[in-house]
Amino acid sequence: MRIATGSISCLGAMLLLLVVRGPADWSDTFAFLWYGLFGLAVLLALIALGSCFRMRASRDRWIIIALSLPALVAVPAFALIIAALAPLAD
Repeated sequence: MRIATGSISCLGAMLLLLVVRGPADWSDTFAFLWYGLFGLAVLLALIALGSCFRMRASRDRWIIIALSLPALVAVPAFALIIAALAPLAD
């Protein structure tokens, strides 16, 4: 459960950074931090999902799945946003 909570916490930190900084004019350090949090959120979500199938309590399993899904849904959503905005980058 702590790993899944860590995943959702990384997503929250990413959103907070995006709200504070905005979507334009990122420095290299900010981009490294933001993408690092994104990668860590996905990695923690995958670890949490892998560990939840070894558990016996079904209530905790569903909570872990619910906490892990936002990071895993963010990956294709992020890819679609990049694909949609790439032609506008000229």
